[in-house]
Amino acid sequence: MTEQMKPCNHCSESDNIEIRKARIYDHYYGYCTACGQRGVTCSSKKEAVEEWNTRPEEARLIVVIEAQGVLIDAALNYVTNAGEDDQKDEKLFNAIIEAEQDLLAKLESGLLTRQK
Repeated sequence: MTEQMKPCNHCSESDNIEIRKARIYDHYYGYCTACGQRGVTCSSKKEAVEEWNTRPEEARLIVVIEAQGVLIDAALNYVTNAGEDDQKDEKLFNAIIEAEQDLLAKLESGLLTRQK
């Protein structure tokens, strides 16, 4: 296994983390022998490691950034396609650009990860 597993999300133990094979089928899951915390059952060892290494906070942030991206795209589309008779809201446009730059900075800093 080339990817190192993160410490247990429950007890923070790092030395007693392993990938176990499920009793039925050809599936795998991460397991902490110190506290019994079990990861998501996956179809490969690689997926089991990836799931084990995904933290609830990271997963929540990924969902948030994807939702914000959709809102940013919709707002930019609205502002860009506003007709001549429509009044473009410069504050909205600037807020959109600022939010987009903030999200990109978080991605680049490693605070957030892009979902595959």
